[in-house]
Amino acid sequence: MSGPPRERLGSRERLRPLAFLIVGLAVAWLPQAGRLPVWVGIALGAALIFRYYLAWAGKPLPTRLVLALPTLVGGYWVVTTFRPFFGGPGAWSLLTIATVLKLFEMRTKRDRVVAVMLGYIMVATYFTTQQTLLTAVWMCALVALFTFVMVEYGDEQGSRPALVNARVTTKLLVQSLPVLVALFILFPRHGGPLWTLSTGSGGTTGLSGQMTPGSITKLAESDELAFRVEFTGVEAARGPMYWRGPVLEEFDGVTWQTAYPQVRNPDNLPVVGERRIEQKITLEPHGRKWLFALDVPLKSDRGRVDVDLLLRSRAKVHKRMSYEVTSGELTFTGSLSELALERNLALPRALSGRVRELAQSFALDSTDDGQTVGRIFDYYATDGFVYTLEPPAYTDDFVDQFLFEGREGFCGHFAASMAVLLRANGIPARIVTGYLGGDFNPFGNYWMVPQRYAHAWVEVWLDGKGWSRYDPTAAVSQERLTRSIDRDSSLIGGAIDFFELGERFPDGFMSRLRFTFDYLELWWHKYVIDYTKQRQLEIFKNFFSARNFIAGLAGVALLAVLGWLGAITLLALWRERRTMAPVDRIWRLWLAKLYRQGLEKQPHEGPIGFAARAGERYPGDARLIMSVARLYARCKYGPECDAELLGNLKAAVADFSLTKKQRNVSGGDDTKAA
Repeated sequence: MSGPPRERLGSRERLRPLAFLIVGLAVAWLPQAGRLPVWVGIALGAALIFRYYLAWAGKPLPTRLVLALPTLVGGYWVVTTFRPFFGGPGAWSLLTIATVLKLFEMRTKRDRVVAVMLGYIMVATYFTTQQTLLTAVWMCALVALFTFVMVEYGDEQGSRPALVNARVTTKLLVQSLPVLVALFILFPRHGGPLWTLSTGSGGTTGLSGQMTPGSITKLAESDELAFRVEFTGVEAARGPMYWRGPVLEEFDGVTWQTAYPQVRNPDNLPVVGERRIEQKITLEPHGRKWLFALDVPLKSDRGRVDVDLLLRSRAKVHKRMSYEVTSGELTFTGSLSELALERNLALPRALSGRVRELAQSFALDSTDDGQTVGRIFDYYATDGFVYTLEPPAYTDDFVDQFLFEGREGFCGHFAASMAVLLRANGIPARIVTGYLGGDFNPFGNYWMVPQRYAHAWVEVWLDGKGWSRYDPTAAVSQERLTRSIDRDSSLIGGAIDFFELGERFPDGFMSRLRFTFDYLELWWHKYVIDYTKQRQLEIFKNFFSARNFIAGLAGVALLAVLGWLGAITLLALWRERRTMAPVDRIWRLWLAKLYRQGLEKQPHEGPIGFAARAGERYPGDARLIMSVARLYARCKYGPECDAELLGNLKAAVADFSLTKKQRNVSGGDDTKAA
């Protein structure tokens, strides 16, 4: 059985809605442009321009046989190019091809609707991978644009100005907002995130599991945000804030890297101090498993603390996440395991002799390891080292060249060389990478830690104390502990310059703008993106018992939505009745009476024509029907409608009723005809 025939469009296509639709599709595609080859964007732009040209010139659209070739070629290119295909750029490319080709077969009203709906889908798919506040604003703008296109196409004659259709679009969007809010807050959520698509291609900017001289220097040139921190307990950070990240124990002479597997030593038992610092951290995606915490993490709700004192997540961080962590102080009472001792004393065989001689010179006349460590630390403060973002290129044995020739470097150079000097003296040492410091946001009372605060320091094993932090960078430049790096002037001048945040923007305008936007971004993540099932349960646990929570919440959501829809419907009817002329209200009442008897007025019929058709169906009441129609026509279209004429029409409609005999006859005729 075939469906109803499609209604064909006129020969001349309207340009205004088509132009807005093409612009909307192009803008919706832009965020994905960087993930696809350049020629794809060129081909897409050419296709959209050509589509508008066909409409502007009044040319016919290509046949389906002609469209088959680009469909097959595009599909073959997508399937053979992208791996994996589902959930990544391949699926996005296929959707783009289908949407563009749909524009070339817009021959019916249904085709218009499908084309606009594909635009909505293109917008929604991007939100599965990017969920920032800017993404939401961009989505809302495109949704409004595509809704405007839908309203434009709904005006089939094209008689309404664009401003009128824009007002209709605004009204529709505003009326839908309460429904959106009610569904978001009340609709039961499942255990995982609702708008997430795991593509395995999350953010990867940040620290890695290895360090070579200069690697952290590159991060110091980045303004990207690493994470945000809120101190939730009574105790807060005092002094320099060291945010602990990956711990590097293996060294081959060039690169430091994380050692695997991590082996726990049951004899190395820590004693936990009394100090506790509670933090809530919102971490940006970096594609790794480690989580950052102040000083030494003790426990967390989203990860475990490993033997190297690094907080690790259960899965790689491919999307922004929030977690709570408690930091504190640890003192180790045992000794290092044989494996840990071997790792943290290992040195490359190619280490130069003069580096070994320099290291051993610090141990002369030292009474213990602590005194040797202090002498090495003081060596960086008194022997002409320079802290810079642009150190010279160190090749081959960079430790030898750095200590005896260049003496210019960033935190990675100082930490790596100090760890080598310690190990050469038989003192276990390792490198800890992370971040140092942060920018305080007064609008939200939290700290922002950007990538440019990436840092590296040394941890030394001392008997009776355990792992102790030593930062040789602080010996060279004490300002690094409390002030921010002036990246621009440091890259130009060589030596690192510092600034206080207030010194950079004395009036505070740019700072307020930056902090305000970041606070809005954090608010968006906390109350929208991170609105999980657990948060929903916490909000509504006082209203419903655990047993009927889901059913009760779904019922409330349904009632809220239906209540709002009913309210706006009643408001629309009330406004329509209020603005309707009295003669039209009486006429509509009469039409309703006839409608209940199975007779409906057609849009093309005037009052007299409709009355004539009604009289043919009900001949016994033909004169009465015609009299009501003529009274309405005189009052509606005559020179004036006085109270007497309006009263006569109202009385005629109130008294109007088809005779019982006529109703039965009419019903019998209709039944017989059927």
